[in-house]
Amino acid sequence: MLSVTPSPSNILIIETRGKLDGDDIDRAIAAYEDKLAGAGEAKISTLAVLRDFDGMTAEALLKDVRYGLARLGDLGRVHRVAVVTDANWLRRIADLQNIVLPRVEIRAFPMADESSARSWLGLPPVTPTT
Repeated sequence: MLSVTPSPSNILIIETRGKLDGDDIDRAIAAYEDKLAGAGEAKISTLAVLRDFDGMTAEALLKDVRYGLARLGDLGRVHRVAVVTDANWLRRIADLQNIVLPRVEIRAFPMADESSARSWLGLPPVTPTT
């Protein structure tokens, strides 16, 4: 499951739980396109909070890769990406992406440090719910 949280015009906030399917990727792509369009010439940043991530269906993976490759030229429109997860393998992928995509700053944060990720992007801290 993927949800998009309302946020400032230049920051996309996506949260995931469980396994992502093609509809989830469609929602993420639509939200990303909306942020790019709404930001004008400004760069956008993304906060991706991956809670209990359980992978992607084949359809989701294909859509994600196809879209990512088609939009490589837009990487100059992205400022920062913060990936928040307790999955070590996902944090390693984010670290690798930071190396191979030099025009974008990508950092991974553990779930317990989500407030640091938000601060790095210029977002206010999460208010705990009771």
